[in-house]
Amino acid sequence: MEYAKRPCYVFAHDLGFKLKETLPKGTPTGIVRHGSFDDVRARLSSDPGGIHCIATEDAGAVIEFAKQVSAASMATDDKEGVGVPSLVLIDEAVSATDMDTYRLGEGIRNVISLRRHYNVGLIWTSQSAGLVNWKIMALGTELVCFRMNHGRDLDMLSKAGLSDEELQTISKLRRFHYIVHRFL
Repeated sequence: MEYAKRPCYVFAHDLGFKLKETLPKGTPTGIVRHGSFDDVRARLSSDPGGIHCIATEDAGAVIEFAKQVSAASMATDDKEGVGVPSLVLIDEAVSATDMDTYRLGEGIRNVISLRRHYNVGLIWTSQSAGLVNWKIMALGTELVCFRMNHGRDLDMLSKAGLSDEELQTISKLRRFHYIVHRFL
């Protein structure tokens, strides 16, 4: 929601429209629902604001769309090569065909490695760190962790570089509390 207030296109992979339109206290999230990429294009031409949630089975398609939008923005910006960045939220990292527990495809690895050049940032969520490919964490800049206490999840976080103190904190966090780990 904070990024949607900045000069930034915000796209979300939202299979089944499960992302909430309001917060628990009734604050609107700014979500705009789209059933197709044509719907998004039409909305962007009249009002680019908001969090554009796209119902598609593969989150990879949303990433590719964001790359196209950012490339077009960089090509038409007055300051050549600057453009408006895109941010993509992948709700459940395992929903991208190119991103599973044991294999990280060239396409997603390319986007993560070259995100500054594409002018595209990624935020991904997962119910379990153990389901996420370790390379995604290795290429990340920041990790936000809510309470987890399953051994496989904590092992994955340890391998990603979180300290024993952070792991102990994560296993005891209260509901809706989190820690932020910044990778060096």
